[in-house]
Parts: sequence; structure tokens; C-alpha cells
Amino acid sequence: MKALGAAYLTNFAALAATVPFLALYLGGAGFAPEVVAQLLAVLLLVRVVAVPPWTLAADRAHASARVLRVASAGALVAFAALLAAPSRWIAALVLLAYTVCRAPFGPLLDSLMLRRAREAGQTFGAVRAAGTAGYALGAIVTGALVARLGERAVVYAGVGFLALALVAATTLGRGDASPGVRAGSVRALVGFVQRPRLAVLLGIGLLVQLGLAPYDALFPAYLTSLAGATAAGVAVALGASAEFVFLLAGPTLARRLGPERLLALSCAGSAVRWAAVACVASPVALVALQVLHALSFGAFYVSAVVLVDAESPPGLRASALGVFSSLCFGVEAAGSLSLAGVVQRHAGLPAVFALAAAAAVVGALVAGAMAWIRRESAAL
Repeated sequence: MKALGAAYLTNFAALAATVPFLALYLGGAGFAPEVVAQLLAVLLLVRVVAVPPWTLAADRAHASARVLRVASAGALVAFAALLAAPSRWIAALVLLAYTVCRAPFGPLLDSLMLRRAREAGQTFGAVRAAGTAGYALGAIVTGALVARLGERAVVYAGVGFLALALVAATTLGRGDASPGVRAGSVRALVGFVQRPRLAVLLGIGLLVQLGLAPYDALFPAYLTSLAGATAAGVAVALGASAEFVFLLAGPTLARRLGPERLLALSCAGSAVRWAAVACVASPVALVALQVLHALSFGAFYVSAVVLVDAESPPGLRASALGVFSSLCFGVEAAGSLSLAGVVQRHAGLPAVFALAAAAAVVGALVAGAMAWIRRESAAL
């Protein structure tokens, strides 16, 4: 599990070095703000196309670790191309190639983690928390480098952490096949996508993404304009730190409360967080509010992973997580980010988070209804 923890740490450090600060890099490269939002939305949509082929190949070959190594190498080569300072449209194409290679890292790591946790009789939170620690590290390092060196530091930090992620992937070995479990078929995966509980979970995911997508892509740049890149890095790191603490207890909490109730708690915490972000102008308060990331992302992630894993066909766990990831963090996040760009242009970023707060209230009600239905079904 130590090798898997190292893979989580380095991969999420690379994520923090790129996604939250990519808008700053693109702005420095000459892209207009509205173009930045739309390009980031397109990159999220690319995940939808890119994730399933990677994860299905991993399931069919019982080789998630090997596929992760190939994807990691491709991502490093693509992102390193930005060191050449290409033109805007070449940079956009390079980022498309990078996104294709980086798309499956979450589902592949999660499927390895869940399988090995089941074999060891452990919860997955402690290993996944290493990823959160890496995210905090990546955010702090990248924020400090941007403050000192400018937007180009996003590329330097990204290349460095991606190289470490590739090294970590080489230590995972190949042995991720589950004895006695046959590889699932495409038909079984289609049946999984058609399950009603998945549709409800994706509906809640859309409501959650109305806040998470603009937070990841637009909030750091917004806070940078108010208080500098260091403050943005501290805010992202504080949110990641709160998420880290939550993940240590999150899986146990999911068992005690039930994943549906934990999901409702996540949405309720998101409503409070986004409403406060919409109303607060103080940079210090905006940084402090990010402790609620423990609920708005940490609780959402834990409950979603537990629910998706419970619904997954045994031979298609990586693919099932990949489908959910591509739809929730791809299609829904892209649509949310695109909408956020329009709202921001006409009413400012606080209006984006006011909308997100209202959506989170609806999400809490739907998740609460899911918990009630499960309780009533168990009582019959």
C-alpha cells in the first residue's frame, strides 16, 4: 500500500500544479478570460471520450498499473511540450493531448486502491488521504513559484510533479488482477450505466459540480486578483488539508451513516460554503472558508465511490469508476464550468457561487430522499 500511497501523493500534486493554476497560465499566454473558461470546459469534455478506452483496456487485461504507467508517460511528454512556449493554438492542442493521457489516472488509482483495501480488510481513506496531502503540497509549491516567477511557473511545477508521478507508477507492479473474476463485457458496462441509482447519483453530481467546477478552475485566479498567488495557493492547500483530515474518517463515517446520508451532508455543507463565498469580500475570510472543502468534496467523493463500487459489475470496477468519473467530472463539470463562464461575464464570480449554493440545497434534498428510500426498503 506504500507504493500506492506514493502514486496518489505524486499524481495529486501534479493535479494541483495544473488544474487550479491553468487559468493563470492561459491568461499569461494571451487567451481572453471567456476563452479560458470555454477551453477549460472543452478539456473536461475530452475526459468523457478519453477515460472509457483506458479503463476498459485495464479491466480486460487485468493491468490497471501497467496502463497507468503508459498514461503517465504520455502526460509527461505532452505537458513538457509547453516548455517550448508554443503559440496559443498549439498550446491548446498540446493541452488536449495532455488531457487524453491524464484522464484515467483517478479511476485507475481508485480501482487499485479499492481492490487492495478489500484484500487487506482495510478502509481506503488512509491511502486516498495521501493524494490529498499531495494536492496540498502541489498547491503550496506552485502558488509560491507563480508568485516568484510568474505564470510560466505552472509549467515548471507541472512537469516536475508529473515526472515524480511516472516514477511512482513504475513501483506499482502489474499484479492487480483479481483471481476468479472474469473481465466484464461492454454489455455489462452498458447495463451499469442504465441503473436508476446511478442516474440519481449523476443528477446530484451535476448539482455539486455547479460549485466544484468553478472553484477548481476559476476561484484561484479570482483570489489571486484580490490578494496574490500565494493566498490562492494557501486557500487551495487549506481546503485540501481539511479534505485530508476528513478522508481519514470518511469511509468509517460512510459505514455508520450510510453513503446516502453522507452525500446529503456533503450537499448541505456545500450550500453553506458557496453561499458564504458569494457574500464575502475579505480575502482572509475567503481563505478560511475553504475548510468546508472537507464536506463539499471530501464527503461527496467518499459517498460517491462507495455507491458506485456497490453498483459495479465485479469484472468492470475500473470501467465503472471511469464512466462515473468521465460523466461527473467530465460532462457535468464541463457544462458547469461553461455556465459559470457565462454567469461570471455578466454578473461576476460571486453570482456563480450563489447559483451553486441554491443547487446544493436541491442536492441535499435529493440525497436525503435517497437515504429515506433505502431505510424504508431495509425495513420491509
